[in-house]
Amino acid sequence: MMKSVIAKIHKNGLSIGYGVGRIHDSTRFDMQIIENTCYILWIGIEKEHRKIGLGRSLVNIIEKICGDLHCSTIELTSSGIGKEIFWKKLGFQKRFHGDIPLTMEKKL
Repeated sequence: MMKSVIAKIHKNGLSIGYGVGRIHDSTRFDMQIIENTCYILWIGIEKEHRKIGLGRSLVNIIEKICGDLHCSTIELTSSGIGKEIFWKKLGFQKRFHGDIPLTMEKKL
């Protein structure tokens, strides 16, 4: 099983990726920090490892990294049926532009 962690520092922030398994159907997350905002670009759990708290654990790791780097906000775009419920349970709220929900965010 392939495991990888990739981190890249750039002018205004940091990009981090973690993965176990194949590109598709793998447990992984990708995040990018720009100034004081963290963007969760991707988070996914292998089917056989769902519903045991691994997603919550990955989000806790992301929040710890963000706290250590003094981020004030985490943002993401939720996609897929039932995903919004998961994020709401972790304290994320919809962020609107007028009446249109753009993203979900959590203030740290």
